[in-house]
Amino acid sequence: MKKLLIVAILSLLGLAATVGAVWHDSLPCSSQSHSLAPFTPPFHDYVAGTGLLEPATRQIPVGVTIPGVVARVFVKPGERVDQGAPLFQIDDRQARDVLAVAQARVLTLRAQYQRAQHHLATRQRLENSDSAALSHEEMIDLQDAVAEKQAALQLAKTEVSRQEHNLALLTVRARLAAQVLSVDVQPGQYVEASSTAPPAVVLGGGDNWNLRIDVDEQDAWRVKPQASAVAYLRGHPELRVQLQYRYTEPYVTTRKALSGLPTERSDSRVLQVVYAVTHAGFPLYVGQQLDAFIEASQ
Repeated sequence: MKKLLIVAILSLLGLAATVGAVWHDSLPCSSQSHSLAPFTPPFHDYVAGTGLLEPATRQIPVGVTIPGVVARVFVKPGERVDQGAPLFQIDDRQARDVLAVAQARVLTLRAQYQRAQHHLATRQRLENSDSAALSHEEMIDLQDAVAEKQAALQLAKTEVSRQEHNLALLTVRARLAAQVLSVDVQPGQYVEASSTAPPAVVLGGGDNWNLRIDVDEQDAWRVKPQASAVAYLRGHPELRVQLQYRYTEPYVTTRKALSGLPTERSDSRVLQVVYAVTHAGFPLYVGQQLDAFIEASQ
Protein backbone atom coordinates (compact mmCIF):
# COMPACT_ATOMS: atom_id res chain seq x y z
CA MET A 1 0.00 0.00 0.00
CA LYS A 2 2.85 2.35 0.83
CA LYS A 3 4.39 1.84 -2.65
CA LEU A 4 1.08 2.51 -4.36
CA LEU A 5 0.70 5.72 -2.33
CA ILE A 6 4.16 6.93 -3.41
CA VAL A 7 3.41 6.20 -7.08
CA ALA A 8 0.14 8.09 -6.85
CA ILE A 9 1.82 11.12 -5.27
CA LEU A 10 4.54 11.19 -7.98
CA SER A 11 1.89 10.98 -10.70
CA LEU A 12 -0.02 13.91 -9.22
CA LEU A 13 3.18 15.97 -9.00
CA GLY A 14 4.02 15.23 -12.66
CA LEU A 15 0.52 16.23 -13.77
CA ALA A 16 0.75 19.45 -11.78
CA ALA A 17 4.12 20.30 -13.39
CA THR A 18 2.73 19.69 -16.87
CA VAL A 19 -0.29 21.90 -16.24
CA GLY A 20 1.95 24.62 -14.83
CA ALA A 21 4.23 24.55 -17.87
CA VAL A 22 1.31 24.81 -20.28
CA TRP A 23 -0.19 27.69 -18.30
CA HIS A 24 3.19 29.54 -18.25
CA ASP A 25 3.63 29.20 -22.03
CA SER A 26 0.16 30.62 -22.61
CA LEU A 27 1.01 33.85 -20.79
CA PRO A 28 1.83 36.92 -22.98
CA CYS A 29 5.56 37.64 -23.23
CA SER A 30 6.62 40.63 -21.14
CA SER A 31 9.21 41.76 -23.70
CA GLN A 32 7.70 42.68 -27.05
CA SER A 33 9.46 41.22 -30.08
CA HIS A 34 10.19 43.49 -33.02
CA SER A 35 9.00 42.01 -36.28
CA LEU A 36 11.08 42.72 -39.36
CA ALA A 37 9.51 44.93 -41.96
CA PRO A 38 8.86 43.15 -45.27
CA PHE A 39 11.56 43.79 -47.88
CA THR A 40 10.50 45.97 -50.79
CA PRO A 41 12.49 45.51 -54.02
CA PRO A 42 14.05 48.76 -55.27
CA PHE A 43 12.60 48.38 -58.79
CA HIS A 44 9.30 47.24 -60.23
CA ASP A 45 11.09 44.98 -62.69
CA TYR A 46 14.49 43.71 -61.75
CA VAL A 47 17.03 40.93 -62.07
CA ALA A 48 18.50 39.67 -58.83
CA GLY A 49 21.97 38.26 -58.49
CA THR A 50 24.77 37.62 -56.07
CA GLY A 51 27.45 40.30 -56.01
CA LEU A 52 31.03 39.66 -54.99
CA LEU A 53 33.03 42.63 -53.75
CA GLU A 54 36.46 43.11 -55.35
CA PRO A 55 39.06 45.88 -55.79
CA ALA A 56 38.89 48.11 -58.85
CA THR A 57 41.91 46.25 -60.28
CA ARG A 58 40.58 42.88 -59.09
CA GLN A 59 42.76 40.83 -56.80
CA ILE A 60 46.43 40.77 -57.76
CA PRO A 61 48.25 37.65 -56.49
CA VAL A 62 51.96 38.26 -56.00
CA GLY A 63 54.45 35.43 -56.29
CA VAL A 64 58.18 35.08 -56.86
CA THR A 65 60.31 34.71 -59.97
CA ILE A 66 63.17 33.01 -58.13
CA PRO A 67 62.31 30.47 -55.40
CA GLY A 68 63.93 30.61 -52.01
CA VAL A 69 63.56 31.09 -48.27
CA VAL A 70 61.89 34.30 -47.10
CA ALA A 71 64.23 36.51 -45.10
CA ARG A 72 62.01 39.52 -44.37
CA VAL A 73 58.36 40.56 -44.73
CA PHE A 74 57.78 44.31 -44.97
CA VAL A 75 53.97 44.61 -45.05
CA LYS A 76 50.87 43.63 -43.11
CA PRO A 77 47.26 43.09 -44.27
CA GLY A 78 45.32 46.32 -44.58
CA GLU A 79 48.33 48.53 -45.32
CA ARG A 80 48.47 50.73 -48.40
CA VAL A 81 51.72 50.61 -50.36
CA ASP A 82 53.13 52.82 -53.09
CA GLN A 83 54.29 51.58 -56.45
CA GLY A 84 57.73 50.01 -56.04
CA ALA A 85 57.39 49.50 -52.29
CA PRO A 86 59.05 46.27 -51.03
CA LEU A 87 56.65 43.53 -49.97
CA PHE A 88 58.99 40.74 -48.89
CA GLN A 89 62.55 39.60 -49.54
CA ILE A 90 64.07 36.22 -50.37
CA ASP A 91 67.38 35.31 -48.73
CA ASP A 92 69.95 36.92 -51.06
CA ARG A 93 73.27 35.81 -49.54
CA GLN A 94 74.04 33.28 -52.25
CA ALA A 95 73.00 35.72 -54.98
CA ARG A 96 75.34 38.37 -53.56
CA ASP A 97 78.23 35.87 -53.57
CA VAL A 98 77.54 34.99 -57.21
CA LEU A 99 77.42 38.69 -58.09
CA ALA A 100 80.74 39.33 -56.31
CA VAL A 101 82.39 36.54 -58.34
CA ALA A 102 80.99 37.99 -61.58
CA GLN A 103 82.23 41.47 -60.68
CA ALA A 104 85.72 40.11 -59.88
CA ARG A 105 85.80 38.40 -63.26
CA VAL A 106 85.02 41.73 -64.92
CA LEU A 107 88.00 43.32 -63.17
CA THR A 108 90.28 40.48 -64.28
CA LEU A 109 89.14 40.58 -67.90
CA ARG A 110 89.35 44.39 -68.00
CA ALA A 111 92.99 44.15 -66.93
CA GLN A 112 93.66 41.52 -69.61
CA TYR A 113 91.95 43.65 -72.24
CA GLN A 114 93.94 46.74 -71.29
CA ARG A 115 97.17 44.70 -71.36
CA ALA A 116 96.37 43.43 -74.83
CA GLN A 117 95.60 46.96 -76.02
CA HIS A 118 98.87 48.22 -74.56
CA HIS A 119 100.83 45.40 -76.21
CA LEU A 120 99.25 46.13 -79.58
CA ALA A 121 99.92 49.87 -79.30
CA THR A 122 103.55 49.24 -78.37
CA ARG A 123 104.16 46.96 -81.33
CA GLN A 124 102.48 49.48 -83.64
CA ARG A 125 104.85 52.21 -82.46
CA LEU A 126 107.79 49.91 -83.07
CA GLU A 127 106.52 49.23 -86.55
CA ASN A 128 106.44 52.94 -87.31
CA SER A 129 109.99 53.42 -86.01
CA ASP A 130 113.28 52.33 -87.58
CA SER A 131 113.05 48.97 -85.84
CA ALA A 132 112.22 45.86 -87.70
CA ALA A 133 108.60 45.82 -88.82
CA LEU A 134 106.18 43.16 -87.66
CA SER A 135 104.93 40.65 -90.11
CA HIS A 136 101.34 40.90 -91.27
CA GLU A 137 100.47 37.67 -89.46
CA GLU A 138 101.88 38.92 -86.15
CA MET A 139 99.88 42.14 -86.40
CA ILE A 140 96.67 40.17 -87.12
CA ASP A 141 97.32 37.96 -84.07
CA LEU A 142 97.72 40.98 -81.82
CA GLN A 143 94.54 42.58 -83.14
CA ASP A 144 92.64 39.30 -82.69
CA ALA A 145 93.87 39.03 -79.11
CA VAL A 146 92.55 42.52 -78.36
CA ALA A 147 89.18 41.71 -79.94
CA GLU A 148 88.98 38.42 -78.00
CA LYS A 149 89.69 40.13 -74.66
CA GLN A 150 87.14 42.84 -75.48
CA ALA A 151 84.44 40.26 -76.27
CA ALA A 152 85.18 38.33 -73.06
CA LEU A 153 84.99 41.56 -71.06
CA GLN A 154 81.65 42.48 -72.61
CA LEU A 155 80.28 39.01 -71.86
CA ALA A 156 81.42 39.30 -68.24
CA LYS A 157 79.70 42.70 -67.93
CA THR A 158 76.49 41.14 -69.28
CA GLU A 159 76.75 38.42 -66.65
CA VAL A 160 77.12 41.06 -63.92
CA SER A 161 73.99 42.82 -65.19
CA ARG A 162 72.11 39.51 -65.15
CA GLN A 163 73.18 38.74 -61.59
CA GLU A 164 72.26 42.26 -60.47
CA HIS A 165 68.82 41.75 -62.01
CA ASN A 166 68.42 38.41 -60.24
CA LEU A 167 69.45 40.02 -56.96
CA ALA A 168 66.85 42.76 -57.43
CA LEU A 169 64.17 40.14 -58.10
CA LEU A 170 64.73 38.66 -54.65
CA THR A 171 63.10 41.77 -53.18
CA VAL A 172 59.51 41.48 -54.37
CA ARG A 173 57.93 44.90 -54.88
CA ALA A 174 54.46 46.23 -55.58
CA ARG A 175 53.90 46.94 -59.26
CA LEU A 176 51.27 49.57 -58.49
CA ALA A 177 49.91 51.59 -55.59
CA ALA A 178 47.52 49.24 -53.81
CA GLN A 179 46.19 47.90 -50.54
CA VAL A 180 47.58 44.71 -49.05
CA LEU A 181 44.65 42.31 -48.84
CA SER A 182 46.43 39.27 -47.43
CA VAL A 183 49.92 38.12 -46.47
CA ASP A 184 50.46 34.37 -46.56
CA VAL A 185 54.22 34.25 -46.03
CA GLN A 186 56.58 34.61 -43.08
CA PRO A 187 60.35 34.63 -42.50
CA GLY A 188 61.87 31.19 -42.84
CA GLN A 189 59.18 29.94 -45.20
CA TYR A 190 60.20 28.50 -48.55
CA VAL A 191 58.28 29.91 -51.50
CA GLU A 192 58.11 28.33 -54.94
CA ALA A 193 58.18 30.02 -58.31
CA SER A 194 55.16 28.15 -59.62
CA SER A 195 51.80 29.16 -61.04
CA THR A 196 50.15 26.51 -58.85
CA ALA A 197 51.74 27.78 -55.62
CA PRO A 198 49.50 29.94 -53.40
CA PRO A 199 50.27 33.66 -53.68
CA ALA A 200 52.53 35.01 -50.99
CA VAL A 201 50.79 38.40 -51.00
CA VAL A 202 47.51 39.55 -52.52
CA LEU A 203 47.09 43.20 -53.51
CA GLY A 204 44.09 45.23 -54.55
CA GLY A 205 44.56 48.47 -56.44
CA GLY A 206 42.29 51.42 -57.04
CA ASP A 207 40.46 53.82 -54.76
CA ASN A 208 37.00 52.23 -55.11
CA TRP A 209 35.44 48.81 -54.79
CA ASN A 210 33.64 47.01 -57.58
CA LEU A 211 30.73 44.63 -57.24
CA ARG A 212 30.82 41.74 -59.70
CA ILE A 213 27.22 40.55 -60.05
CA ASP A 214 26.41 37.06 -61.33
CA VAL A 215 23.28 37.15 -63.46
CA ASP A 216 21.76 33.82 -64.46
CA GLU A 217 22.13 33.23 -68.20
CA GLN A 218 18.34 32.92 -68.54
CA ASP A 219 17.96 36.51 -67.32
CA ALA A 220 21.00 37.89 -69.15
CA TRP A 221 18.90 39.32 -72.00
CA ARG A 222 16.99 41.51 -69.54
CA VAL A 223 20.11 43.36 -68.31
CA LYS A 224 20.88 46.47 -70.32
CA PRO A 225 24.07 48.60 -70.19
CA GLN A 226 23.90 51.57 -67.84
CA ALA A 227 20.97 50.01 -65.96
CA SER A 228 20.48 51.24 -62.40
CA ALA A 229 21.37 48.85 -59.62
CA VAL A 230 21.55 48.69 -55.83
CA ALA A 231 22.84 46.11 -53.40
CA TYR A 232 22.11 45.17 -49.81
CA LEU A 233 24.12 43.53 -47.09
CA ARG A 234 22.90 39.97 -46.73
CA GLY A 235 20.36 39.67 -43.96
CA HIS A 236 20.17 43.44 -43.51
CA PRO A 237 17.91 45.05 -46.11
CA GLU A 238 18.24 48.36 -44.29
CA LEU A 239 21.95 48.54 -45.23
CA ARG A 240 21.95 49.74 -48.82
CA VAL A 241 24.90 50.15 -51.22
CA GLN A 242 24.75 52.60 -54.10
CA LEU A 243 26.14 51.31 -57.40
CA GLN A 244 27.18 52.78 -60.73
CA TYR A 245 27.45 50.75 -63.92
CA ARG A 246 30.96 50.12 -65.23
CA TYR A 247 30.89 47.33 -67.81
CA THR A 248 29.50 43.95 -68.76
CA GLU A 249 31.81 41.10 -69.58
CA PRO A 250 30.41 39.76 -72.89
CA TYR A 251 31.07 36.17 -71.96
CA VAL A 252 28.76 33.74 -70.20
CA THR A 253 30.83 31.62 -67.86
CA THR A 254 30.29 29.08 -65.12
CA ARG A 255 29.40 30.43 -61.73
CA LYS A 256 32.57 30.84 -59.74
CA ALA A 257 33.09 28.49 -56.83
CA LEU A 258 33.00 30.30 -53.51
CA SER A 259 34.57 27.61 -51.37
CA GLY A 260 37.94 27.76 -53.10
CA LEU A 261 38.23 23.98 -53.33
CA PRO A 262 39.66 22.79 -56.68
CA THR A 263 37.27 19.83 -56.70
CA GLU A 264 34.15 22.00 -56.55
CA ARG A 265 32.06 22.15 -59.71
CA SER A 266 29.10 24.26 -60.78
CA ASP A 267 26.57 23.54 -63.51
CA SER A 268 25.06 27.04 -63.56
CA ARG A 269 26.22 29.66 -66.03
CA VAL A 270 26.13 33.39 -65.47
CA LEU A 271 26.73 36.74 -67.11
CA GLN A 272 28.98 38.95 -65.02
CA VAL A 273 28.04 42.62 -64.73
CA VAL A 274 30.43 44.94 -62.91
CA TYR A 275 29.28 47.98 -60.94
CA ALA A 276 31.35 50.48 -58.98
CA VAL A 277 30.44 51.03 -55.34
CA THR A 278 29.77 54.76 -55.03
CA HIS A 279 28.47 54.89 -51.46
CA ALA A 280 28.07 52.61 -48.46
CA GLY A 281 27.42 53.73 -44.92
CA PHE A 282 29.10 50.70 -43.40
CA PRO A 283 32.43 48.85 -43.82
CA LEU A 284 32.88 46.62 -46.85
CA TYR A 285 35.49 43.93 -47.38
CA VAL A 286 36.92 42.22 -50.43
CA GLY A 287 35.26 38.86 -51.04
CA GLN A 288 32.06 39.87 -49.26
CA GLN A 289 28.76 38.78 -50.87
CA LEU A 290 25.92 41.23 -51.36
CA ASP A 291 22.38 40.81 -52.67
CA ALA A 292 22.20 42.87 -55.86
CA PHE A 293 19.20 44.08 -57.86
CA ILE A 294 19.50 45.41 -61.42
CA GLU A 295 16.65 47.30 -63.03
CA ALA A 296 15.50 45.22 -65.98
CA SER A 297 13.34 45.54 -69.04
CA GLN A 298 10.23 43.44 -69.27
